[in-house]
Amino acid sequence: MSQRSLHSLAGRFDTDLARMDAYQRMIQYWGVMFDRRNGLAPLDCMNFSLGHFPEVLRVSDVEAIHRLESGYASPDGGPELGALIRYVEFARLQRHSPHREAVNRALVEAAGVGCGAGTTGTIMSVMNAIARLPKEVFPRANDAPEVIVPVPNYPVCEAQHRHMRGLTPRYVYASAANGYLPTFDEIAAAVTDRTVQITLTYPNNPGQATYEGARLEDLRALVRFCQEKGIFLLVDNIYQELVYGRRFEEVFALTDRLDYVVKFYGPSKDTPFFAGYRIGYWFGDPRLQDACREHAWVAENSANPLSMALFGVNLLLRAVATAGETLGEEHMRFLQDGMFGWGQRIDRADALARIVDTRLVERFHRALDASHTLQRTAIARVRDFVWQSRAFAHCFNEDIGNVCLLRVAPEVFAGTDVELFELLSRHGVAVLPGNAFGLPIARGEATFRMTLIHEPIASLVRRLERVDEVLTAHAHRAPRASSSQIAAV
Repeated sequence: MSQRSLHSLAGRFDTDLARMDAYQRMIQYWGVMFDRRNGLAPLDCMNFSLGHFPEVLRVSDVEAIHRLESGYASPDGGPELGALIRYVEFARLQRHSPHREAVNRALVEAAGVGCGAGTTGTIMSVMNAIARLPKEVFPRANDAPEVIVPVPNYPVCEAQHRHMRGLTPRYVYASAANGYLPTFDEIAAAVTDRTVQITLTYPNNPGQATYEGARLEDLRALVRFCQEKGIFLLVDNIYQELVYGRRFEEVFALTDRLDYVVKFYGPSKDTPFFAGYRIGYWFGDPRLQDACREHAWVAENSANPLSMALFGVNLLLRAVATAGETLGEEHMRFLQDGMFGWGQRIDRADALARIVDTRLVERFHRALDASHTLQRTAIARVRDFVWQSRAFAHCFNEDIGNVCLLRVAPEVFAGTDVELFELLSRHGVAVLPGNAFGLPIARGEATFRMTLIHEPIASLVRRLERVDEVLTAHAHRAPRASSSQIAAV
């Protein structure tokens, strides 16, 4: 096949990947992947396929409950969604540890809560809040703070720390043998006197593994360690609703204290067609409340009422089911706090009647179940393909979420994942290399992430077959071109 130059939305593919952080690398790869002039078939795109997945919650569903008033809202969403977030977290803790009801209730009532522009924006608010805590409140506050960042991880986590002034990241490289989850010993070994924060994503991305069974002791030890040492533990649980076949381990079920622990959640990964609405919440150490709200006033200025209403209804329907309750008029109180607009007053009886008349509860859960079935099926299909394929060595996904990390067999392709990206792009398939998630660029260790929701699984398997065909044909051959071939035209 003749070589061709590839267009890039980033302007030009920068060959000096070693100097970049993971997020900058991702921008480089996506610049080529999503430039339509290249005509590439992507194996990584986080958006749900509109022709394949059901719409779990539509704007029209929310508008049918009550009129939506566009306009300004509180910057951090706390006044509008705070009570509902507490109800959600209490329902989750009760399902996980019902024997701790008194503790669960005390935690939920005392916690700080707030929203932001997706989990990314929410985490940034919390990070800024931690940086502003005075030493009398936060003894570890110092002029050269360090944060611990496990990798591989979704690259925005690394970018947040590198681009926050005065904050130095210390990386902990988790092993493939542990599903790319960092162990307690690995994290503790990286702690110094300047450590102020540890970030943790579980279930993790891209490895899609979580703390459970024997691994749970690592998480339990980490929570205890952070609270004893006075180090903030920031836990991104965005995939918490996509742990299939077993329970999700709640971080606040492992402690009876709120200090130094914060969890995050958003709907963009588990609710089809929600990613663009950009909203998420935090729940945890109440000492961060005022500073988080102040940061939201400056950085975001106002929440989006449409996003809040969609998120609020989504959370309410999930939480009622989690609590094992039947949606009733008393639940409508959570819709009254302004999420439909500051000027709107919700009639509880009327709102409930509208939900019943439109059969929203039944449609919501039926569509959600269908979405989960499609995702579980996709995971199984890809795993089966990898098992019988000569070109692949391993599929990392422990029945979690809607992505997987694929490792290429080194005896078939002995190059780096950068060279893999170049080779496959020349043959019409675009992949997102593992180095965009912090994995090292090393020969014989080519990996890439694959998302399982942007096309029907049959189409994705056909693309994997194409990858298998290309790699098998080029077994043990050096790449035909260097990164310099990938440039804007």
